[in-house]
Amino acid sequence: MRITDGPFKHACDLNVEVLLKYGVDRLLAPYLKEAGLPEKAKSFPNWDGLDGHIGGHYLTSMAIHYAATGNVECENRMEYMLSDLKTCQEANSKTYPD
Repeated sequence: MRITDGPFKHACDLNVEVLLKYGVDRLLAPYLKEAGLPEKAKSFPNWDGLDGHIGGHYLTSMAIHYAATGNVECENRMEYMLSDLKTCQEANSKTYPD
């Protein structure tokens, strides 16, 4: 479903505007750390225990907003995150083969 003009579109656009201010590398930092890979940026402070959890919500937000608006930057960020998460998964499978 695509959202067109109106208050819902306005709210969605505002949400995307805020979401695009987050640093994706900072959201990915806990996954890279857990996989033993070098970090690209420092994790967000004060999110201990929730940092990976928040990254998951962010990825979901990118998917929902790309589907609703067709915003290419949402798609780019989603693909970037998925690529790095795949790298983390591969690194973890080498470290923990079982």
